[in-house]
Amino acid sequence: MIIPSETKSSELRYVDLEKQAWREIFTLSDIRILKEKIKTQSKISQQPMTDDYARQKALDIQYCIKQAHEYFKSSKVASISIKPTLIYYAIINLAAALIILKKREKSLNSMREAHGLKDKIPDNLKSSNLQINRSDILKISAEFQESGTFTELLHLDLQEYFILPIKNSDNLNTSRDLYQSLNFSQSNPNIKELDLLTLFTNIPEIWKETRLSLKKESKIYLGEALLNNETITCRISKELVTIEELKRNFRFTANAELAESNNNFFFKLEKNEYRKFTPLTKRDIIGNQYLTSDIDNNIVASDILLYYATFFILGSLSRYKPFLWRYIIDDSMHGLNTIPSILCESSYIKMPLYFLMELDSNFYKI
Repeated sequence: MIIPSETKSSELRYVDLEKQAWREIFTLSDIRILKEKIKTQSKISQQPMTDDYARQKALDIQYCIKQAHEYFKSSKVASISIKPTLIYYAIINLAAALIILKKREKSLNSMREAHGLKDKIPDNLKSSNLQINRSDILKISAEFQESGTFTELLHLDLQEYFILPIKNSDNLNTSRDLYQSLNFSQSNPNIKELDLLTLFTNIPEIWKETRLSLKKESKIYLGEALLNNETITCRISKELVTIEELKRNFRFTANAELAESNNNFFFKLEKNEYRKFTPLTKRDIIGNQYLTSDIDNNIVASDILLYYATFFILGSLSRYKPFLWRYIIDDSMHGLNTIPSILCESSYIKMPLYFLMELDSNFYKI
């Protein structure tokens, strides 16, 4: 159960969402603003720090932000063979900035250079002379290491923001802005690696490709919860989904009253009953909301972790296993070729926007 909490929010009005997100980030990463934020956090945690140390941490965060922006910018003009690597380094820098911001003792000097992951490739894919199949590609994984940037990220409390629509008794429709806090090391203590299939099935931006191209059951479902007095109604889109699948993937369905329309399934249950089995709610880069399966799902995690691990694998393949990378991006028959480009494009918006919300502790609605 991941209990939602209410949050403050702002609305991003934009022509270019990516540029607007970076504009907000650069504004908030002014040294004076960052230094004050860091010192305020230290006072709240009753671990005060000197002005010099707070300023150095602010400079480190600012440096990481600039590095991330440059890597994203460079990746846009790069070929698909090196684009994932550049995006991966952009995500590393955003992750490092978050770690320095959230952990008092962390600075660039104190952080290890290790990435925190190691690629793990099935034995039958280690030779370019062997026949390759899609199922083996999807078994390629990122193995957690004892230390490194990813390892540090696993121990942070990370937020996923969403909107809870409310239908009042007077039929006035309002909403609440909420967040759910996730700490991967606490909620998934026994998971030590993530394979591509697990990652793909949990990323909102490719839920349809997972189903249609890979012919795999996604763990992300287009839908949302709606509050009406003392009841919760979960609306889940019927697109590519059966009622049997939903019952296999969500615990709240066991005690819910079911209804349906041409386009959606509706599960109605008491608010307190829903709280026992509240699934993680995520949003994609255009603001659609998704419910994450809480049955037989190998990972329930923040999207920055999923993107980090995914681009680590894709970047490793493009650099060190060109024959596997060519198989992924060139052969349209196996259904993998469109996914890397979709993830690259979505990362340009999703990663800076996610970082902005963590930086400002504010839900930037789009």
